[in-house]
Amino acid sequence: MTTSTAPPWYAFGRKLIALLLTRPKQTNTEKSYQDFISRHTFARERAAAIELRDEVAFVNVLRQNSYQGFEKYLNQYPQSLRAREAKDRYEKLLFESRTRDKKLRSYLLFVNEFPSSPYKPIADKNIFELKTVGGTPEDFAKFINDFPKKLLCS
Repeated sequence: MTTSTAPPWYAFGRKLIALLLTRPKQTNTEKSYQDFISRHTFARERAAAIELRDEVAFVNVLRQNSYQGFEKYLNQYPQSLRAREAKDRYEKLLFESRTRDKKLRSYLLFVNEFPSSPYKPIADKNIFELKTVGGTPEDFAKFINDFPKKLLCS
């Protein structure tokens, strides 16, 4: 139905829905946008409200700055325009959190627990450096013995 052939109440309804979106914009909270989205399932402004909700949630997670927060965000809003950035931040913060102590055991656990992480090559490099820190032929031989597949896969 186009606005030129629509009854007068249709245009009024459109204006009313648009006006109703100003309230969540004023409070600018995830909950206020979610309430609008839930109440106005067929509103034209629903897509804008979803995008605004996702953005407010993303800013909140940025302030928290933890891999747990980004993981929750990705689970709640996998279709968000910020999903790629949230995933990148999640991966980075997860790696930093799990390997914060810079110990061999932490890198080994990380590689075993998250084999497809984009930070696996960094963990592998650190494992190599920590296992061969002495620089002796024995250190390298032990590394080759302990990690024969790493030499082929890295």
